[in-house]
Amino acid sequence: MWSDKTVIRDLFNGAKNLLDEWILGVEKSLKAESLVNLKKVMPQILLQQTIPCLPPPDITSGSHTGQSEQEFSFGSAVTYKCDQGFSLIGEASIHCTTKDNVNGEWSGPAPECEAITCSPPPNIANGMHNGSNVEIFVCNTSVTYKCVHNFSLIGEASIHCTTKDNISGVWNGSVPECKDQCVLPRRRRRDTNGKEVPYKCGDGPGKNPEPGFDTRIGIPGIGSNIAIAITVAAITIAIAIVTGIVAGLNKKWKKKKGSYGVNLDSPKYHIAPEDDLQMSETKSNLIIKV
Repeated sequence: MWSDKTVIRDLFNGAKNLLDEWILGVEKSLKAESLVNLKKVMPQILLQQTIPCLPPPDITSGSHTGQSEQEFSFGSAVTYKCDQGFSLIGEASIHCTTKDNVNGEWSGPAPECEAITCSPPPNIANGMHNGSNVEIFVCNTSVTYKCVHNFSLIGEASIHCTTKDNISGVWNGSVPECKDQCVLPRRRRRDTNGKEVPYKCGDGPGKNPEPGFDTRIGIPGIGSNIAIAITVAAITIAIAIVTGIVAGLNKKWKKKKGSYGVNLDSPKYHIAPEDDLQMSETKSNLIIKV
């Protein structure tokens, strides 16, 4: 009678043999099928390797990766790209294929390169640009701004059409502005430091943005009321000084006013105040009044 171990071993060996036979049969079947398939496709593969395609078409404002190749056969592929400032329209890559295993052809049409454009440049107040007569602004195009009379250009005068994604165009930089040129008015005699003085700019009347400017009677750093008071005081002092000088001269002149006597017998003329002259019968005296 068989022991349990013997039974188990015999069962295991039998199962293993069956498994090996099954695997071997599967392998033979797969190999046979693969060989059959290979025999079917090999002539086609070898034949396709000899099917040529014409050189891929060139495109305007672009190129492809097969520029240096001389021959293109079944399976060859090329990729297109556009020059700077142009956008690729269509499939970037095409490959050589065949429909009848005789003639080669490219899988699709070559793409196109389209110029990247910007929208018209913005207009500015009190100014203009030199692109007003241009309809299409392609990439790398530039326009230059200028201002009308009495206005100054603030910012860069020119802007350029460029691209960030090779698809759409944008204007680089900021658009300049035209600011009015304001000239301070003439100084008027009544204007004082700190007073707001109206003036006229390119876009109409306005007011002096500064706190004030010095005039003929203005004093730097001093308010208009104080400046007026100081000016009046200076004029008053000047008048007082002139009045005093005139009064002094008048008083001195009055002191010398009176009668004078002239002694004609004196070897020299002698003029003295009238009170100091002595009357004499032997001398001739002359009284002079001035």
